[in-house]
Amino acid sequence: MMTGLLDKKFFRKFSDPGGMLDATVKFPAQWREAAQIGYEFDPPEFDFDRALVVGMGGSAIGGELAGAYLAAKGSVQVTVNRGYRLPKWVNKKTLIVASSYSGNTAETLSCVDEAQKKKCPILGITQWKVPKKVNQLADIAGAHGIPLIRIRPGFSPRAALGYSFVPLLIAFSKLGRVPDVRPAISETLTVLRRLSKFYGPGVPTEDNLAKQLAVVLYQRLPIIYGGQGPFETIAYRWRCQFNENSKSLAISHAVPEMNHNEIVGWENPMHICQGAVVCCLWDRDDHPEVKERFSIIHDLIEHAGAFVFDFASQGKSLIARMSSLIYLGDFVSVYLALREAVDPSPVHRIDLLKARLDEFTKHARSKKGERGGK
Repeated sequence: MMTGLLDKKFFRKFSDPGGMLDATVKFPAQWREAAQIGYEFDPPEFDFDRALVVGMGGSAIGGELAGAYLAAKGSVQVTVNRGYRLPKWVNKKTLIVASSYSGNTAETLSCVDEAQKKKCPILGITQWKVPKKVNQLADIAGAHGIPLIRIRPGFSPRAALGYSFVPLLIAFSKLGRVPDVRPAISETLTVLRRLSKFYGPGVPTEDNLAKQLAVVLYQRLPIIYGGQGPFETIAYRWRCQFNENSKSLAISHAVPEMNHNEIVGWENPMHICQGAVVCCLWDRDDHPEVKERFSIIHDLIEHAGAFVFDFASQGKSLIARMSSLIYLGDFVSVYLALREAVDPSPVHRIDLLKARLDEFTKHARSKKGERGGK
């Protein structure tokens, strides 16, 4: 399978002109800067009893992770809304966190407009203003006095996870909704730096777990299972990274829920079952029965002909343990892209979809204008 291909510097550079691997290597530096942004941001005293993060794709995953962490450690419910409309239960006591890296996400802007009409408190997260680039969220925030967490531009949203997650988590800590996260954030930086030395491109495949998994995944279907809670969200992150970086279909699910449905599906189609690679994401705080379930499904799925691998989180704090598995998945998805000979940076199908949607919107507005003029 040409396992040494990922070790060739010229091949990596040729296959990754957008620098996604370099951005992954530098994730610890992003984490450090994101923490500094969070420490310097002073959130107003919002009056809220629950929070809703509105965002899409890579901008939403930071909210998912913050919500999963607060569900385990915090005192407020944080959920994520992906779409154009807010849930009916949203009211003046709902903090709306508008997360849009570009500042131009149509679904997020639609929710912000609705939130303003409902007089909800709003907090924005977006990149700082870039000359000659439109940032509608920043403009709306400036016009209406909405506080903004401003993060560094120049990344794909999925590669800016540190910026969308860490400052938000610190903000909730400053608002008194989760205990002080500074020690855990500091530990996480140490863990990420250490893992970068194990998973980085300079480490040969024979010693590099991330490269080895990418080699096994070549031309196979990735299926990711995480335990209930934060690690279900991390399994979803792996799936999305395979989708966008590797241009690969992937499946994710949670244990124990998948034991009540998906486990039965490991019978057909047999050629897909035998062509799958299952990644089980473990954590030391998984419920004892969840740990046993992982062991059982490992045997059952392996018997169906799939490759099954177990990956344990690393670190002491929950934030560090979550981030350790996120980082492994990010590296694997980029290495798989290079092995598949695809550039991990562009997302042409998303761009095409947006272009066609813009045409639809313009046509609909034109038709509405014609009707209005009659």
